[in-house]
Amino acid sequence: MMTKRDVLSMAFRVLGVWYLISVIMSIPDLLFYMYPPADIPDRQMLHIGLKGFFIDYAVLLALACILMGAADGLARRFVHDDAVINIPVGVNLRDVFRMLLKVIGLAIVAVNLPAVIRLVSPLFQKFHMISD
Repeated sequence: MMTKRDVLSMAFRVLGVWYLISVIMSIPDLLFYMYPPADIPDRQMLHIGLKGFFIDYAVLLALACILMGAADGLARRFVHDDAVINIPVGVNLRDVFRMLLKVIGLAIVAVNLPAVIRLVSPLFQKFHMISD
């Protein structure tokens, strides 16, 4: 049986996983700021951007850790009446959590698919030219 606190705790954990994935996916941007191409004319602006980048993603990483680690405590703080939610028999918290993680994974793939296609399409063009 799931209670309101269980549902909110699970939502906090899923949100924390989403934030953590966002931080991990920003690593290529971080590398761009740290090692910019030689043809960038204004490197001083990149250093300003790097400081902002670190601050933004450090806060996001801290928030992800807090949401994943303290989800139960936060849920207890926000939900005062811990009423039982009627869920059909056979559904447990782990199954619902896994399902939500799959939805997050699908959303990440959908958001990043155009970038992957742009990255891979020149390779297919090169291989096509070689085979002709």
